[in-house]
Amino acid sequence: MKILTRHSFRFGLLFTSILGLAILAFTLVPRMKPDLGQPSQVITIKAKDMQFDVDKITVKAGETVELRFENEDSMPHGISIAGLNVHTEQIGANQTTSVIFTPKKAGFYEFYCFVNRHRQLGMTGTIQVIP
Repeated sequence: MKILTRHSFRFGLLFTSILGLAILAFTLVPRMKPDLGQPSQVITIKAKDMQFDVDKITVKAGETVELRFENEDSMPHGISIAGLNVHTEQIGANQTTSVIFTPKKAGFYEFYCFVNRHRQLGMTGTIQVIP
């Protein structure tokens, strides 16, 4: 039987502590999500008959916005906001998606359907970001 020295005992204690912390970290990390901020405004845009039900939206600069997009049309659609680098997923008929963003700079920005030629066919609108 080998007698443990103080050095090996301390090493074992240190190793056990580090292992315990690593297990705790790996257990908690998947549950943590980045804080995107709670949306101060939820905007819903619906697509139907090759048009949006809303063509003008106003939001405040620096405030977090949730854009909900509901496709009530029979074909796929999606939304991009030019100048804000915001894009929803392309979704099919009777589907919903959302994207959360925080506009930083005041101004007028076009939103449009990025599928095929839908933008050219009039699926557009304007978001005004106010200071």
